[in-house]
Amino acid sequence: DTLRYRISNCDSIIRIVNLTVTPAIVSNTNASICSGDNYLLPWGVNISSAGIYKDTLHTSSGCDSLIRNLTLTVKPKPTISISKSNDIDCMLGISKLNATGGGKYLWSPVSSLSDAAISNPVASPTATTMYTVQVTATNGCMQEDSIVVIVNNNGTDNGFLMPNAFTPNNDGKNDVLYV
Repeated sequence: DTLRYRISNCDSIIRIVNLTVTPAIVSNTNASICSGDNYLLPWGVNISSAGIYKDTLHTSSGCDSLIRNLTLTVKPKPTISISKSNDIDCMLGISKLNATGGGKYLWSPVSSLSDAAISNPVASPTATTMYTVQVTATNGCMQEDSIVVIVNNNGTDNGFLMPNAFTPNNDGKNDVLYV
């Protein structure tokens, strides 16, 4: 725009001012974190709550030059349920582990597991072992939990498998109960 003005009763001075308005640059960003995590805003502030966060950078003369908007979403971590079928002794040489609450599972240590990447591996440890499972939800958030499988080797020569049921229906299978 051109601005002209005259000083009253004088027409010999004319001043022309060219005014350019430079709009501020607006930067919109979306980000997400998992519950319990922190997010470091570009301007150095740590946050952990969902919301819209705004910041404005100014030039040395005080004009707005960059307006930053960040929309933060907080995603829930998976809720894990973990269990085992039993501890290990001279009669029961395996324990069935089970975890629920996610889409992907990763158990450790892997050495005594049938498959460390499933929700329900079979464990056959030779010593008491703490198994940890990392569960990843479909939203990408992870949670961990642990369970201990106790190995009791006492009395390994004194154990006998004792049936606790029989089916006396004359089909030739489990018709008699005896030690």
